[in-house]
Amino acid sequence: MAFVVIFIQFLWMFKVHLLLALFLGMQGYGTFVQFAQTIFETSDGLLFLAAGHLVGAFFAVLLFAVSVVSFPILLDTELDFVTAMITSVKVVTGSPVVMVGWGLLITAILMVSMIPAFIGLLVTLPVLGHTTWHLYKRVVTFEDAK
Repeated sequence: MAFVVIFIQFLWMFKVHLLLALFLGMQGYGTFVQFAQTIFETSDGLLFLAAGHLVGAFFAVLLFAVSVVSFPILLDTELDFVTAMITSVKVVTGSPVVMVGWGLLITAILMVSMIPAFIGLLVTLPVLGHTTWHLYKRVVTFEDAK
């Protein structure tokens, strides 16, 4: 399952580099300020931002869908990772509004917990892991996972 997550992350980063090359070309940028000016002050840069957000949203939803309850399933049962991912996607498609809300809540909590130099993650990550475990126990039955 970890390799699936890493593979999706590599695909995501490849698409970002591809979009950067497609919209802004293969030119070099001297400093971060020059790069930011190109992104925010040119039409190609704004198109890159829009396309990048759409591609990022796709990969974020894909990663969330295949992993939201996959890891707890793998810790709790003897199922293979493909069945765990399929079950996770079934959970997301079965309750899309609730799962989108859960994903947005996770995002907001993680963003706030990163503000104090990432120290908030020391508390946030175990709490989110615990709540994800309870989510898994509540929504997945043994018949769903088969």
